[in-house]
Amino acid sequence: MKILILASKFSPKIAEVFGLRADPFGGWLEGISINLSQRDDVTISYSVLEKGMHNKKVTHFEKIKYQHITYKNVKGLKEMLLSDEYDVYHIFGAEQDWAFDVACILDLSKTVVSIQGLISFCSFHYLANYNMYSKAYNLILPIYMKLNQNVFVKRGLKEVKVYEKARYCIGRTDWDYAAVKILNPRIEYFKVNEILRASFYSGEWTIKTCKRNTIFVSQAGYPLKAMHMILETLKLLKQTMPDVLCRIGGDDITKQTSLAIKLGVSYNNYIRKLIKSYGLENNVVFLGLLTEEEVKRTLLESHVFYCASSIENSSNSLAEAMYLGVPSVASYVGGSSCFGKHKESLYFYPFDEPYLAAHYIQEIMQNEEIANSLSLNARKEMKLKFDQKKNTGDLVKVYNKICKHNTQG
Repeated sequence: MKILILASKFSPKIAEVFGLRADPFGGWLEGISINLSQRDDVTISYSVLEKGMHNKKVTHFEKIKYQHITYKNVKGLKEMLLSDEYDVYHIFGAEQDWAFDVACILDLSKTVVSIQGLISFCSFHYLANYNMYSKAYNLILPIYMKLNQNVFVKRGLKEVKVYEKARYCIGRTDWDYAAVKILNPRIEYFKVNEILRASFYSGEWTIKTCKRNTIFVSQAGYPLKAMHMILETLKLLKQTMPDVLCRIGGDDITKQTSLAIKLGVSYNNYIRKLIKSYGLENNVVFLGLLTEEEVKRTLLESHVFYCASSIENSSNSLAEAMYLGVPSVASYVGGSSCFGKHKESLYFYPFDEPYLAAHYIQEIMQNEEIANSLSLNARKEMKLKFDQKKNTGDLVKVYNKICKHNTQG
């Protein structure tokens, strides 16, 4: 059975082969393709698509054929993409421009779309009650925020069209099932859990080796990730734990440069002002863009992992933290409810109640028994949910069903 995976990025090592800028994202796609390639009944090709001059580069690595395709128009894409025939086409990234182009040229009876973030629905939650606890400091900020939300809305329009056309999709949460069925009630939905980045399948968090009173947040670069709510939580925690430290993956958004930032009207400026007004300069550290190994090391060093997003489908960052056994606190939004039971494998709280998040974080930090219990239960939960062999087998079953549907007409 020949499978073509269509995606927006390669793993860092494959990106370097093609002379592309490597970043630490998309490692879970590498996990899926490598696990599939180890089976005797599957042959994998993996293509990254993007707009540009017509060009196609090919390389082979570890039983996988990798292609980097750039194209100016759909005609050129069709010539390059369909030069080989496959039994199943698997799209990752319906929110990308190329996904709509691909959906227009592929045989949809052989095509399945994996649900990722569902940007069309995430756009509803983009603003994330950014001024709920601290009102906007100027009249321009709300306009700026709305403009940025509209970028999400526009990106979501083509995503909606992809799901409206699609016959099959793969999801993993109650939330993405509900959402995609709104977009296309006739679509056939398959539930298949993901495979984590390879390094997270080894290593285990312990209370003895973590840095006490240290929180890790994987990213907070835009409002949906709720940096403003994180600061509300930290402000409360600092009252009883002056040394609490929140380490955040990604670039320091308070030091980025753009016209809006220079004019002092952006979300980044807003966050900078909140940090200063709350006296949190020594309690927040931005770590920069982290590699896979750096994320893992930072998680193992942390006392608590904190996911404060206004919406998530299935947070890979939360999954990685819990698989390692890092005690976790997460907003109860989207598909997060599928990650475990409240007060057993993690703590949930309503997104717009940062004071409850602060309470739960403090409870974990001040009670080793609670921290160890959460850690143990989280690892048990995630080992079942992210079992590589089972999830790869479930995915192959989906491919076989699609092939069977085609042979039966």
